[in-house]
Amino acid sequence: MQVDWSDKVVRGYRQRIIVDPNNPILAFKANRDRYVLRRGQENYAGMPYLGSVNSEDALTWNIFRSLQEVQRLDIIGDWLHIDIGKPEAMLIWCLAPEVTDAAAELQFQLGDQIEDFHCLSGISHICKPFPLTILIYLHCPSPPINPRPL
Repeated sequence: MQVDWSDKVVRGYRQRIIVDPNNPILAFKANRDRYVLRRGQENYAGMPYLGSVNSEDALTWNIFRSLQEVQRLDIIGDWLHIDIGKPEAMLIWCLAPEVTDAAAELQFQLGDQIEDFHCLSGISHICKPFPLTILIYLHCPSPPINPRPL
């Protein structure tokens, strides 16, 4: 897919998405995260952040969703120099772009972890899981345990 980068921000955010541009997660983010009327950004007011040439979210989606589609999320482990095995599911922004049993379980577990964090920290309600600094959450099966011979 050819992406047009000539405008700084476009109303049609899907012009900046290389893979799976009709995914409802993107529509949700585009509707929620928009430029507001500020000095110097008058021309962009109301446009989605995903439509920006500098959109980190669009970049995140394009990279990780592409890796997921070609079943190469394991490359992430290579980048980090750790063996993560073969990831079975991925969440982006705490949501699963592919609906599978593993992804559903991963979303449930992450929701529990966020809730546990809130209970421990005294936070009663938030709209976004801001305490999470990692936007991509992978589920990798545990490798078999091979005890050392005695």
